[in-house]
Amino acid sequence: MTVLFGERELPPERTVESAIEEAVLRSDLFIVLWSRSYAASRYCYDEIQLALQRHRAGALELWIINVDGSDVVPPDARGLPLVVARTPETVVAVVRELLAETG
Repeated sequence: MTVLFGERELPPERTVESAIEEAVLRSDLFIVLWSRSYAASRYCYDEIQLALQRHRAGALELWIINVDGSDVVPPDARGLPLVVARTPETVVAVVRELLAETG
């Protein structure tokens, strides 16, 4: 399992957009930690749109974990299962549980 998490993972010669696109295209599983901040980020908007396209095509599994109770904005994401996990410990527990279910 390879995780791309924030700008710490980007080599200096890469753009954020290209790194996000490459990571989403390589993914079998995409986990969104949804929040008001995520909703306001243009980079996050682009990544969830690409993930939704791949999810609709059956190319990846998409999980949305809501960390602050804010509304999920993208219309295509509203019908997906949503888990609320407001603490880091709960997020870890939810991810472990979902991974165990997918085997």
